[in-house]
Amino acid sequence: VLQGLADGTGFGVTGVCASIVLSISAGWIIQGWMDQCWAIDPPFGNCRSGGAVMATIFTMLAALMTATGELPNAFDLILKGLSAAGRLYHVIDEPLVMNPSGGDTLD
Repeated sequence: VLQGLADGTGFGVTGVCASIVLSISAGWIIQGWMDQCWAIDPPFGNCRSGGAVMATIFTMLAALMTATGELPNAFDLILKGLSAAGRLYHVIDEPLVMNPSGGDTLD
């Protein structure tokens, strides 16, 4: 269960990062289109070429994925620590048995 939560967090962060990068890149292309840079100086003028846009997309993806790549591992460690603490507290909170055969307990 814990690994599933950590993996789900990683997939969610990856999806958010990819959508941010693609929306910024799309806005970059649309801004060039709205400024009509193709009409000013054909064929491309000072417009961003496909290669420049792709390089930007991959650079931004690499930067975001590097920054968030360790998040699932850290989240997994936190969840494992919480789970271990819960099990430990469950053992500590058990009543003490005076008689190994199941007699009186100390409360």
